[in-house]
Amino acid sequence: MLPDEILEIIFNYSNVFDLYYYIQNVCKHWKELAFLRIKVFNINSFTEKAKSLFQDDPNGKMTTTTRYPSEQLQTLIKACVNPHFEALYLDNCIRFVKDFTIIDDNNDNQIIIENNLLDNDLNNLLNNNNDLNNDLNKKKFFLNESILGNCQLKILSLKSCIKLKNLVLQKLFLYCSKNLFNLNELNIEGCRQIIDNNLKLIVLNCPNLKKIYLSGCYRLTNNGIIYLSKLKLTHLGIQGLRLITDNGLLEFCKNCNSLEYLNLQNLSKITGPCLETIVTNNYLNNLKYLILKNSSVFNTNPQIMISNQTISTILNYCNNLIDFDIQGLYQIGHDGLKNARNFTRLNLIETGVLDDTIFEILINNINLNYLELKNCKNITDKTCEYLVENICKDLKVINLTNTLVTDRGVEILLNCYSKERLRVLNVKIPKSIPRDENQPEFTKPFDVNKEIEEAKQFFSEWGFVVFKNVINQSEIDESINDIFNYMESGSFEYIMAKDVNKKYETILKRNDILTWEDKNWPTMAEEGIFGVTPVFTKNILKNRQNENIYKAFKEITNEEKLWVNMDRIGFFRPTLNVALNSLQFKKDQLFENTNVNFSLLENENSKEDNERRDFKMWKTMKNIHIDRNPWLYVYGKNNYEQCFPGSYDYLPEFCSEFNEAGSFNDGIVKVQGLLNFIDNREQDGGFTIVPKFNKYFEKWVELTKNTNLGKKRMSFIILNHIDSISEYGVRIPLRKGDLLIWDICMPHGSSPNNSERMRLCQFIKMFKAPMKLKENRKKIIKTIVKKEMGENELTELGEKLFGLKEWKE
Repeated sequence: MLPDEILEIIFNYSNVFDLYYYIQNVCKHWKELAFLRIKVFNINSFTEKAKSLFQDDPNGKMTTTTRYPSEQLQTLIKACVNPHFEALYLDNCIRFVKDFTIIDDNNDNQIIIENNLLDNDLNNLLNNNNDLNNDLNKKKFFLNESILGNCQLKILSLKSCIKLKNLVLQKLFLYCSKNLFNLNELNIEGCRQIIDNNLKLIVLNCPNLKKIYLSGCYRLTNNGIIYLSKLKLTHLGIQGLRLITDNGLLEFCKNCNSLEYLNLQNLSKITGPCLETIVTNNYLNNLKYLILKNSSVFNTNPQIMISNQTISTILNYCNNLIDFDIQGLYQIGHDGLKNARNFTRLNLIETGVLDDTIFEILINNINLNYLELKNCKNITDKTCEYLVENICKDLKVINLTNTLVTDRGVEILLNCYSKERLRVLNVKIPKSIPRDENQPEFTKPFDVNKEIEEAKQFFSEWGFVVFKNVINQSEIDESINDIFNYMESGSFEYIMAKDVNKKYETILKRNDILTWEDKNWPTMAEEGIFGVTPVFTKNILKNRQNENIYKAFKEITNEEKLWVNMDRIGFFRPTLNVALNSLQFKKDQLFENTNVNFSLLENENSKEDNERRDFKMWKTMKNIHIDRNPWLYVYGKNNYEQCFPGSYDYLPEFCSEFNEAGSFNDGIVKVQGLLNFIDNREQDGGFTIVPKFNKYFEKWVELTKNTNLGKKRMSFIILNHIDSISEYGVRIPLRKGDLLIWDICMPHGSSPNNSERMRLCQFIKMFKAPMKLKENRKKIIKTIVKKEMGENELTELGEKLFGLKEWKE
């Protein structure tokens, strides 16, 4: 048997879920050791299998915002607590744990704490408030003394907890103050409701905090950032905070000269003169990492923009700087960077640097590890010659993508640098896509019965294709009716196959836009998807056996024997100038002359139809992603037959089935698709894709395989802000009745809605049928079809597509 010391080390690197549910149950001795020295609880490390098992509430109750029940998470965290426990990562967790409470408190009297309270006012309000100090509420709170015990957390991450209310954060730092006293690092990026006074409370309760990351906390102002200067911070990330100006940054830096890391990415109100003032006063003497990516990029006034003089001044005064990111500052060139010295990493993507600039950099930065020159249009083969003449032995990455470097330049580099170090991919991604000649506001479509060869050629060239009128107006109307009926039934609540016959309640009403607020809306609203559960209504099921849709997938995949997946629906709520009058709302959605069942509210005809309102909080997030791991797709050897879910009892497994099946070179064409129900214009938000990326996919995978991105092993890869290929996304406007099919390797996603109109669609994909039927899958689908659709509505083609009947030779 291994010594206990070795076992403890192994257990410390194991997944917490596996430790609790498997490893500690091996024997009594392992149970004693399993959590003895565990230091980190990271919900991101849970495998997909663990997530699919770990979702049943002990009381059998699931809510629209709960996937991981509070009690089970508490149990796992409590098991981890020991004298060595120091890091708690609950990224994205607010999607799953409602308001961080064990019991949903519908009568929770929220205190509105605005950004204008003085310190004493804040303390008095918090200390004297019965709701916050009530012992019962403390016990209900997700993290409390009985859970965390006496542990002293050093790291707490609530990154992307989008629905985290400022009141909840206040409770967290009040109820757990003794556990957070020695907190060293706090990540609340993407917590959109955080306000300045939350930062004041953090300062009061976490005097030892050194690192804080606030990207996406859009309500923070100069006051909150200035208050943070009371701490001796070494790391500050405030990228994208639109309300931060020169005054706030200058005041912070004046009072906090201990910074080593400063991220000012996308701060459009920070000017060059402000940065020059900060560094010339020696406020950033200890700075090692500075990110100015896209900062001041919209300031075209030469007197205030970040200029060559600004960069030169920073380099002259910040002598400890080793990592510098000025991506997107196109105005920065040779004069700004010629004095760069002693760097290990330089991100100069989309700047105006010259070959001669690189010559100076190579001479003065012998320890350079990363040199990013992507999209630098002045870089030629001369830079490759300089890289050979002045070899940096530690240079790990040389990114020359989309420069003027030719094959000759690459050959020169390969004489001295390994292929793994080079990233040279000269992509030419179009900024627009072919449009319909008759209706240029929409994408060029093809007739599934008359233009198959043209469609296949288009798909091969662009990586996607649109087929028009695959369903008729009557089928469109019935599909929309299904979606509204589904909305009002509350059926989106269930996620387990055993729960499909349960009855649910919801206050959502199709004709009352005011009921559509976030607290009533199902999970995945930020993505524009209506809940995590696949939709099994009658007409949505009928679409999955539609002969035109089958024909389109058959021709594009070159496969006759196909299965169709059971997937979700896309539902973007309108966001701008939205009619509150249901009659006018019906007109805006193009339902007026259709058979869509959109019954008007009582006496609505007599109401004024000009009352409109903006709902900007309903905008979905912009995202570009790939639905399978591209590196495992190219370099892995997944057996096509063995990559399907095991049980399908957890219904969302239907949505992702086939995503990880097979490999890049197995000869099987793998695609995804969606069926559109309402004319979807550019401004309505919706599907976005990086066109023609299919031509560069394999090369891109090769170039990125050794990066942090390429080392990811999850099946869903988000590219936003991580890889610049996401910046090439182009909207694909669609008409009602259009079917869009795209290659599974294509980066795609959606853009937010900026109009008075909804977006409604059905996600649908067909794929090569496996050799054997999946019995549990068959059983679940058969039960649902009988309940929702009726066996008489199921066609012979449908039986085969649904996996209920084998395809014959």
